[in-house]
Amino acid sequence: MNILILGLRENNPNIGGIENVSWQLAKEWKDMGCQVFSLSFLKSQIPSDCQSVFEESYFFPNTDYGTFVEENKEYLLSLICKHDIQIILNQISNLPSVLSLCEKVKQQVTSPLQWITTVHYDINFQLKAKRNNFFIKELLGTNLKRWIKDIASFVYFRFFQKYKIVREERDLYLNMVRVSDKTVLLSGASLIRLADMLPSSERGKLYSIPNPIELQPICSVSKKKQLLYVGRLELGLKRVDRLIKIWSVLEPEFSEWEFVIVGDGDYRYFYEAMCRNLGLKNIRFTGYTNPATYYSESSILCLSSSSEGFGMVLIEAQMHGCIPVAYDSFDTLHEIIEHGKTGFAVKSFNKHEYISCLRRLMTDEPLRSSMSEECKRSVARFDSKQIASRWIKLFEDKK
Repeated sequence: MNILILGLRENNPNIGGIENVSWQLAKEWKDMGCQVFSLSFLKSQIPSDCQSVFEESYFFPNTDYGTFVEENKEYLLSLICKHDIQIILNQISNLPSVLSLCEKVKQQVTSPLQWITTVHYDINFQLKAKRNNFFIKELLGTNLKRWIKDIASFVYFRFFQKYKIVREERDLYLNMVRVSDKTVLLSGASLIRLADMLPSSERGKLYSIPNPIELQPICSVSKKKQLLYVGRLELGLKRVDRLIKIWSVLEPEFSEWEFVIVGDGDYRYFYEAMCRNLGLKNIRFTGYTNPATYYSESSILCLSSSSEGFGMVLIEAQMHGCIPVAYDSFDTLHEIIEHGKTGFAVKSFNKHEYISCLRRLMTDEPLRSSMSEECKRSVARFDSKQIASRWIKLFEDKK
């Protein structure tokens, strides 16, 4: 079986979530005897320390991924012909230019070809992102005139623009499912949510397969009294400010605990200044580094995002026995966390409930120990070999 993975950025596992997922799947499919190729718009500026698992890695001649370009269509057709591609796995989802590319390529290809699209973000992502933007402004400060204008904009969004965004998203999803042979969601909840937007004739093309993780033997390490965040430091959907405010409440009670923030981004300075202004002492920023050691030694992982596609950091933490606590703000969360057993799913943006869950874990060592072991056991269902096999069955399903 010859598979072409279509991505926005080069499939370097060191870049990010989607690229790492593509790399993991390609590695497993190669071991199963498949030939896997990569086609991307953008090259990575981050060096990869992982051996390439692709037969060849290609790049579109025109990097304008927001616009349909005839040159890119001809290039893709040439690769399909050259390597006898039977499966195209679209990891860019519902970008209109990519859907146009799909439609036009399928019209010209005469050999058997399946175009399969994966949705790597939360359904209603655009709506959540727009709503989130209103609350970011309060962090940055604003004058009265600007504040009044923002209130007016929020009212307009709440009663008018919101419905326009919903309609536009629904139309994009409908077109995505229409031009794709199969569409894969990362959770059953996401599948149901998308199915509700579609006519019944298109719902049979939806499937659910979670993201994979490569299970590794984990050395038993004594856990520190340490909270952990792993991810980008931005003012977008990650909302690390929520965690800093939560820690400002807990730090005086738990002087023997530390909060470690692993990651980097344009707004690291902003969060560091926020910590100084709050007088926080037991908080540490590591910058960009491999988080494996921190997963192993930390007791609790904290996530406060307004939305996530899958939340790979949750599974990575569980694999190391680090208990995740996250806001229930995205569909895939309950595929990963069994509340009270393998983590805590907190009512969206309820700061007091989040603090209560953390306080419960921080004061109860036997609970932390038992939940840590449950976390390690629970990740087996995301094993990359099992997930890759489910994909192969999907490819072979002629329905």
